[in-house]
Amino acid sequence: MGSPEISSPTNGDIKEDYQGESETTPQNNTSKFITVGLLRWLGTAILAVLFYLDIFFHQGRTLTSGEKTIFDSLVVAISLALGLNSAASLRHIAMYAKRWFEGRRQVAVKDIEVHSFVALVQLLFRTSVPLLKVACVLWLLLNFAIQTAIATIGLTFKAEPGIQEIYIDSTLGEIAIPDMSRFARVGRFTDGSRPQSVAAHILGDIGTSYEFSNIPQEIMTNAPIAKHPYAFWDGGDHWEYVFTKSAPVSGSQEFNFLSVYSDEHVKSSATCRTPPYTFTLSGGVLTVTPTDGQNNTVLFPARPLGDESIMYLTESVLRNASANATGQCGPGCATVRVVEPRTAPATENPESVSPGSLFYYYECNITVAPEHDRAGMFGLAPATAAVAAQAVALGDSRAPSAVNGTPGAGQYTAYTLGLELGQAQNNNATAMARALSRFAIGVVAAAARTNPTVLVQGYPPRQGLRLVLDKPAIFGGILAATVGVQLVLLAGAVILVRLGERGGKKG
Repeated sequence: MGSPEISSPTNGDIKEDYQGESETTPQNNTSKFITVGLLRWLGTAILAVLFYLDIFFHQGRTLTSGEKTIFDSLVVAISLALGLNSAASLRHIAMYAKRWFEGRRQVAVKDIEVHSFVALVQLLFRTSVPLLKVACVLWLLLNFAIQTAIATIGLTFKAEPGIQEIYIDSTLGEIAIPDMSRFARVGRFTDGSRPQSVAAHILGDIGTSYEFSNIPQEIMTNAPIAKHPYAFWDGGDHWEYVFTKSAPVSGSQEFNFLSVYSDEHVKSSATCRTPPYTFTLSGGVLTVTPTDGQNNTVLFPARPLGDESIMYLTESVLRNASANATGQCGPGCATVRVVEPRTAPATENPESVSPGSLFYYYECNITVAPEHDRAGMFGLAPATAAVAAQAVALGDSRAPSAVNGTPGAGQYTAYTLGLELGQAQNNNATAMARALSRFAIGVVAAAARTNPTVLVQGYPPRQGLRLVLDKPAIFGGILAATVGVQLVLLAGAVILVRLGERGGKKG
């Protein structure tokens, strides 16, 4: 196809070219082009800002399934609107910029059809003007680049699950909580006082290996367990455990990351004293008699003392307990007596140590108390809490009985010096109380983690998502380029057309 004849456009050509307007001057056309172009550019800028605000608002938050759907819908809607508005703006600029060729007297304006993508492609293959071919190619590439950038902007961010991205479902359903009615699982053990007592002791030993931290300053209720990944908490003068509630999945609480903290707390505290005493050692029995008149004589086996072990002795709360039993020294309270080999001088109350004795003697009351009665839906009964309080001594080893005492009433456990419960406290009643109350809270924590779960009505935790902006520079660059290129092309088209018109007049 040959080159079109170069001729000056007629008034009819101009009228046909720019949106069918009649009797308009170039100045009027330019003013209207600038007004419409700026409005389209403003629309692009607003959409870009909305896109940024959508990402900024959702970034770093745990998204529920509903919020994720809303976010996806907004991204799709804004992306489509941004792409369509950008394409319309480029078409608007192209329809005005073709006047530059009229000014250069290279081709009639009516012969340049750029009202659609198809028309632009047809023009590329129809025209024989090299400069027009180059302009068509560049304009097609520019359109393709902008649309591709907008389409791929979603690759700069992602929503991914995580162990801290847990939220509470707004629909009432079922939640899994630990069965705190007992320590030994019925079916594996005989449901009796001895299995329950020994199981509590074993759980306490497990609990000594758990990590703890200071009580968080923020409210823990409904916080994911991964946000505060400790078994229990150090409150200074007490220890604290917070029950968790989980999504109803199989397995124990310990392996369920779809868990959040509840509002049910259990506190463990203890008070110890080191009373003055006298003692006798005869026939393998150590007899300790406090001389302050507050307690009766206590009998320990003498052998562990010779083996350099700390002995903890108690009388089981569950032994011959009535249905209304709550503890020994109050609800959830139990008494434990301790004999500790002397490995260093007494750090407190040295006058309480009996002359000639090679041990320290403590009497301690440990209390395990939930914040609410029976820990609410978790069902931690006072008697069960009292078993946790005395669990350090419930090793199923029988202590010696007095001549007129009840056989088998006393139980004891011995810990070799150097073990977790074999740390010498050197007559320091406060330190001994801290160690015993920590063991007691460990019983509760270990039981809650390993006991079977039960299902109750509640609002279950769900897996959420966290929006992560992986490539913020690329994300911002695409939005800025989309807005900036449109403004530059708008200004460039006006300048080129004006220069072309002046050059055409001079020619």
